[in-house]
Amino acid sequence: MEIVKHNTTISHANSFIEGVYDMNLIELRIFLSLLSKHKRGVNVFKEAIPLTLKDLELPIAKSTFSEQLSRLKKTTDRLSDIKFKFETDSTYQPLHIFTPVLDKDKKAISVKLSLEIQELVNIWTNNFTEADVETLMQIPTFTSYRIYMLLKQYQTWKSERVITLDDLRDMLKLSDQKSYEVYGNLKNRILKPAQEHLKSTDMSFELKEIKSGKAVRAVVFKFKKKDKRVIEVKQAELFSPTPEEPNSTVASTPVLTDKTTANAIRIMRERYEFTQAQIDRYISKLKPTVITKLHNSFQTNPPVLTKSTPSEWLVSKLEEKIK
Repeated sequence: MEIVKHNTTISHANSFIEGVYDMNLIELRIFLSLLSKHKRGVNVFKEAIPLTLKDLELPIAKSTFSEQLSRLKKTTDRLSDIKFKFETDSTYQPLHIFTPVLDKDKKAISVKLSLEIQELVNIWTNNFTEADVETLMQIPTFTSYRIYMLLKQYQTWKSERVITLDDLRDMLKLSDQKSYEVYGNLKNRILKPAQEHLKSTDMSFELKEIKSGKAVRAVVFKFKKKDKRVIEVKQAELFSPTPEEPNSTVASTPVLTDKTTANAIRIMRERYEFTQAQIDRYISKLKPTVITKLHNSFQTNPPVLTKSTPSEWLVSKLEEKIK
C-alpha cells in the first residue's frame, strides 16, 4: 500500500507512544496516512481512506465476488478490533483505533480514525513527539517502528533510554508470547533487526545490557545521532538537572545561553508548564522575542478563556506563528 501524505511530519501523543497496541505493516501505513491528514487545531478528521483489495494486498486472481467480499469482511473486522490500551495507576482503558465501513458494491473499505482516538489526537499539541513521515514509512516492521518512536520521544533531551525487559515486552505486545521470555530470542528477533532497520535513521542506536547477576533485566538504547539543536547538558545546563521522565515540566534545556532565550524558556516552563518537547519545538522554530511578546500580551490583556487553559492558549498562538 502506498501512503498518501498530507504533512511531512506526524505528531504522536506521548501517552500513545507509551501505550500498548499491535498492527501489521499495512495497518500501520493506514494509521500513518490518517495521522498525516491531521492538522493541529482541527477537531475532526473529515477524510477517510478508501482501501481496495489491491491496497490491502489481498489475493484477487481467480477469486469470485463472494470470496473477495469475504476477505474484505474479515479485514474490516480486523481493523475494527485493533485497540490501543492505555493504563495508569488507577485506570485501564482500551480504545478502538479505526472506524472501518465496507462498501460491498465498490468492494472497498472506507477507514477513519475512531472518535476515541480523534479525541486523543486533539490533545497532542500539549504533549507530543514529532516524526518525519518518510522516515517512518521506510521502517519495515511494526516492532522497529515502535522502538523508533520510543527512542524518538527522548531524543531532544537525553542521549539514551533505559527500558526494562518487562516494560519492553509489554509495550511491544510480546508478553503473551513465551518464546520472548528468553532474552536471547528478544535480542535476536526484535532488538538486532531494529538496530539494523534504524541505522540509517536519526535514531540509530547502540545496545547495552543491564544485568542482575547473570540475567539481563534491562536494555540501554544509546543514541548514535543527536538532534542538531541539542548541546550536551553537562556543558551548557541552565536550569534544574535532567529529570527521570521525558514529560516532566521541570526538565532542563541544554541549549542557548543568551538572556532573551533563557527568559523565553523560563516563561514556558514556569508560567505555562510546557513539556521539554514543547520547549525544544518552539525555541527551534520561533524567535524567543515572539514567545515573550505573546506572554506579555496575555499578562496585560488577558483573553477570556472558556474552554482552554493559559497553556493551551499559548500553544495555539505559537502554532499560528509557526504556520
